[in-house]
Amino acid sequence: SLIRDNITYASFGSIKLDVVEVLPAGSRVTAHRGFYNDTPTAPQNSRASFRNALREGFAASETDVWMTTDGHIIISHDNNGIQTSTFDAIKNIKLSNGEIRPELKDFLDIMRDEYPDSPCKLQIEIKYNTDSKNTLEMCEDIVALVKEYGMEDRVNYISYSMPACKKILQLNPTADVAFLAGSSAQLPPDELVKNGDISLDYDHTVIKAHPEYLT
Repeated sequence: SLIRDNITYASFGSIKLDVVEVLPAGSRVTAHRGFYNDTPTAPQNSRASFRNALREGFAASETDVWMTTDGHIIISHDNNGIQTSTFDAIKNIKLSNGEIRPELKDFLDIMRDEYPDSPCKLQIEIKYNTDSKNTLEMCEDIVALVKEYGMEDRVNYISYSMPACKKILQLNPTADVAFLAGSSAQLPPDELVKNGDISLDYDHTVIKAHPEYLT
């Protein structure tokens, strides 16, 4: 130790300090198909489960969309004949809590009118229909609807369809879009530059097998 000006200075060896200007972001949680937890009052992809996610302040609430033959964007995980039906044919189908199956505009209404200050974003999973033309038309309608509601900054998009991801980004170059690569590593991150500003969403097994994807 060294004494100087009546102050004792102690040396503990070499210490390395890493100085950062911004702290890394912590983990964020997305409510899958809303915050439903299999409760009868708030089944998945319902208005109730979406309200739960908005109220609890999740990073996002994921939901699945399909389009009817007459252009209605319906919230549903499974197809259930939606893409081959008119809206009138399915509009009165009820969920287990008695809700009529919601449309995308119903969720946007809830965000805008009931939870304008919630940090929770709406994460729209665009289902890839057997008719690729239908999928791309649905992308156009979704982006237009989100813009109409002024919700561009409160919505992000995911899809297992790369054409759908590219279409969304073409329609809104500032959109937050991720391709669901799943458990397949067929699209490594260095391929991303070929697809524009599209993020990749891998299964955790891929990350374990390819930790270099995180660098």
